[in-house]
Amino acid sequence: MSIALALFLFSLGLGMTLWRGPGFALAVVLMPVMMFLSRAIGLQLPSFPDATPIVSVLYGILVGSVAQGRFLPAIRWNALDAVMILLILEVSASAFMNGKVYTGVSRLSEQILWVAPYFLARRAFTSIQNRRMMLWTTAIGLMVLGLFAVVEARFRPNLYDNVMAAFGLISEYGYGAGYRFGLYRARVSFDHPISLGNCAVLLTAIVAVLGQTTGLWRHPTVRAAVAAGIVTAIVSLSFTPYAGLVSGILAYLVFSRLRSGSTLILPSIVVMLALLGVMLATSFSVDTSIEARNATGIFGRSYNVRALIIQRTWPFVMSAGPLGYGETLPVAELELESVDNTYLLWTMDRGWLWLALWLAIPVALGSQVRKALRMGASASQRYPLAAGFAFCLGTMVSMFTVWGGQIYTTFWLVLLGLTSSAAEMVIARAAGAKAAADGVARVRILGDVAPPPGAVRVRPTRVFSGS
Repeated sequence: MSIALALFLFSLGLGMTLWRGPGFALAVVLMPVMMFLSRAIGLQLPSFPDATPIVSVLYGILVGSVAQGRFLPAIRWNALDAVMILLILEVSASAFMNGKVYTGVSRLSEQILWVAPYFLARRAFTSIQNRRMMLWTTAIGLMVLGLFAVVEARFRPNLYDNVMAAFGLISEYGYGAGYRFGLYRARVSFDHPISLGNCAVLLTAIVAVLGQTTGLWRHPTVRAAVAAGIVTAIVSLSFTPYAGLVSGILAYLVFSRLRSGSTLILPSIVVMLALLGVMLATSFSVDTSIEARNATGIFGRSYNVRALIIQRTWPFVMSAGPLGYGETLPVAELELESVDNTYLLWTMDRGWLWLALWLAIPVALGSQVRKALRMGASASQRYPLAAGFAFCLGTMVSMFTVWGGQIYTTFWLVLLGLTSSAAEMVIARAAGAKAAADGVARVRILGDVAPPPGAVRVRPTRVFSGS
């Protein structure tokens, strides 16, 4: 079944790319596959990353892009794009220095495939047709995920696993669903309830950005999808997505509703880092003994375990060096089943240089969004920019309490790409309008500025309506 599925998804990705381009393939093939087939059996390939369903689609898109002569996306390159490329190179360099040549080559190919959805999202956003198609596939998929999540939480845990197993798509199922607050912890198509919750939050943000930039935000299906995303995050019964959801909503209200929202973009990054720093500092004074863990409630135990992780990994974080430990990390000395902290886990593995580049992501994106908002963005432009950046920050907060899972970080990259392209579009149109105003007359953008008497009338354009 893995061979047939891999070939089918490869052909589908290739065909959609050759027909309508890589952005369309992201919208109609890759997004649904990421939502529903992330745990399906993959095909092992010698000397290449295994052809999991997601990777199979990406192989097809990459081959199709090369065949069309579009290996590099047709986008206006910016600082965030440079950070993404440097992350690929840094992780590969770390693997080369700490492992064998094959390890470095393998990590290089893995990182290229991991970052590819970011550039595909950048490309997809430039076409309103692709945006609309991506909106519908994501919205409908999110409602289906929400339906399964509610059923699993209340009635039948592992329902989605049973469906996958019936079609021979997974070999191991029957996950021991946790039980909290009188409900089962749903996970649906993902590897853990936390991943379900994080993905639901990010998919909700993606629907919000796409809905607000296609003129379909008030459509009942879009509103229902947003509601389904929030419900799905809630029934994951995981504190990590709760942190991301609450942080994202608060940041969105600040950026979109306050007149000074644009000036608070970069300070908000400092606030986020300060919050993470406080969480880090207070963790060292927590009693992490077994007795202390057993004496607290659900939230207390969760916090206690995160504090234990910080205490045991901190010496290795401090000694990781610029390129980290890689394969030489003495995992047994950690005495941990997992490292539920993306920052600490990947700093140990990839080094301090990786951490610096990772923290440069919100700075690069925030600078774009801030510039777009300061150039007089109207409400129809401000809301999607605020939503995209706010939930990028919210997810970075939640990353402090969970490992860097591939699937939710991939959705995060998609959201980054959409937000970056939206900001660039606003900046480009505003700059063009200013140039026209300087040369001929004041130009009316989205009906916000009326031309003075006697000025040459220029037909207004909607920033997000062009392809």
